[in-house]
Order: sequence, then C-alpha cells, then structure tokens
Amino acid sequence: MAYKKGSDRPTVRRRDKDHAKEKKQDQGTGGSDKSDQRKPWRDPKADHRPSRGRSDRDKRYDRNDRNDRRPARIKPQAAYAAAQDEKWMRVARSTTGPGGYLRYGDIPAHKLGRALRIKLHELCKTIDEQERDNLITRIKQAATTVTASLASGFGEGVADGGVQRALASRGALVAIQDHLDQLQDQEMLAEENREALRTEIDAVIVAVNEYMNMLTKMRP
Repeated sequence: MAYKKGSDRPTVRRRDKDHAKEKKQDQGTGGSDKSDQRKPWRDPKADHRPSRGRSDRDKRYDRNDRNDRRPARIKPQAAYAAAQDEKWMRVARSTTGPGGYLRYGDIPAHKLGRALRIKLHELCKTIDEQERDNLITRIKQAATTVTASLASGFGEGVADGGVQRALASRGALVAIQDHLDQLQDQEMLAEENREALRTEIDAVIVAVNEYMNMLTKMRP
C-alpha cells in the first residue's frame, strides 16, 4: 500500500471488514465516533409521493425534475361543447335554410344557374360528336355542379357549409368560361354566342358572390 511522503496514513482508505473491526476496537465501548461514517446516498427523485413531513429541499427537487413533470391540466370545454350542441339543435329544428330561404330554388344564384344550365345543354347538342367525351362531358358536368353545389350547401343547413359549396359553384362557372374559349379556338362557337354566354355567366358569378357574402355575415 502506498504512503504519502512524511505521513503514516495511507492514501486510500481501506473499506474491508478488518479495517472496520480495528476502528471499533480503538473507539472502545464508551461512545461512538460517527465523523468518519458517510450517510447513505439517497436519490431525491426516487420517491415523489407527497407527505406532510417532506422538507423544502425535497419539494424543490420535485419542481426541478423535468423527467417527472405531469402534463398541464386541460380545462374542460363544456361551454364550447354546449354551444356546438345548441347550434346543431337549432339547425335541426329550423324550417329555413342558410340565408332564410325556404327552398334552394329560391336562391337567386340557383335560379340564374338553372337557366344557364339549360342553355349550356342546348349548346352541347350543336357541338361535334367527336367532342362528346371531352368538351361536351366537361361542360355538362360543370353546369350541373353550379346548381348542385348550391343545393347541397343549402341542405347542410349551416353557413359554413353553404360558403364552401358556393365556392365550388363559382369555380365551376369559371371553368365553363374556359370551355367556351376552347370551343371558340376550335371554331365550334361563334364570337357573339360566346360573349353572350360569358355575360350570363358573369351575372351568375355576381349572384353567387352576393349569396356568399350574406352567409358570411351569418357566421358566428
């Protein structure tokens, strides 16, 4: 065992049983010297059970323990849930749809869209048969979407649904204008007929925008 220069004490303490017995014999039975005894190490994070006798140090360890933090308590959203239930009950009991109309056919944009749809179907009869799977099908589908989307949004009974469906209707109207431009490029539609239809489509778009503005003001 190595000794420091000028000292009789070893540089490393012996922790074997013999050394412990020797110390006990040196101390005698008159008293006990605990100055050299180390307190057992205790993990402050081992026990987090609350108790009245816990010290401030233990409580401070609990606060600083990031690995043992509990998630923040989520406040109940009973008020929001009750408001949603009341909204759906009001929609279920209502005798009118969004905008206060009794039927979807009473919506001005739907009336204009229905008249436009009839004219577009008549136009499809004059287009060459070779475009049946292309422009004819696209124009008919878009013309149906104009009115069907407004009716679907009306049936949902809420302003949010009406606005979303109105946007789909307006998108179909703009798509029809593009189809008419394509017909003119292929010399299947005269310039005056295209301009007349575009003017009518613009009127329907204005009506759809007015309907959307009205529904937006009704939103909570």
